[in-house]
Amino acid sequence: MPRMPDDFIHRSGRTARAGRKGKCLSLVTQHDVELVHSVEAHVGRSLVVLPAHVVKEADVLNLLNPVAKAQRMAKQRLSEVGFDEKVAALKARSKKRRDDLAEEAESSNGATKATKTPE
Repeated sequence: MPRMPDDFIHRSGRTARAGRKGKCLSLVTQHDVELVHSVEAHVGRSLVVLPAHVVKEADVLNLLNPVAKAQRMAKQRLSEVGFDEKVAALKARSKKRRDDLAEEAESSNGATKATKTPE
């Protein structure tokens, strides 16, 4: 289950394209209840809960190992290419840009106020 409601909506929306219908299945545990509630609040309706006989626990458990392995491999590859460092550098640049813009806006507001003083 995605951690952000917008991510859930984006991923779900990718199942239906060009006017066609699509289906999305999220496997959740008791630890995901808050995530489900936040998605439901965001979309303004309740998600459909499938009966237990539709999704068998054994089928889910068979999927967990390949998914966990793929996640480990993806994290390892990202680490190998320095992804975390690139993200940190991007965040630092973005923060500097925001700070510079705020400082510029603050200084231009001061100049505007100085020129609009009554005579």
